Amino acid sequence: MGTRGGVRILGASGMLKHLAKHPDGDFIVATETGMLHPLHKAAPRARLTAVKVPADIAERARIPIERMVAIG
Repeated sequence: MGTRGGVRILGASGMLKHLAKHPDGDFIVATETGMLHPLHKAAPRARLTAVKVPADIAERARIPIERMVAIG
C-alpha cells in the first residue's frame, strides 16, 4: 500500500512478504488478532509488538484510517 516516514501500510500478504524478507527485525503490528500466528510462522525470529485497542475505539477509528490509506 505505501510507506510514510518509515511506517509501512501493508495488507496481510504484504506483511507476510515483508517479514519473509526481514525475518530478524523489530515490528509494531496493528492488524486483526488472527494475523499474528501467520506472521510469527513466517518469521519466527522477528520481534512483533501487537497493538491492541478496545473494539469501540477501533470502530470509531475505522473511517479516518480508511481515509488516510485512500490518500496514500
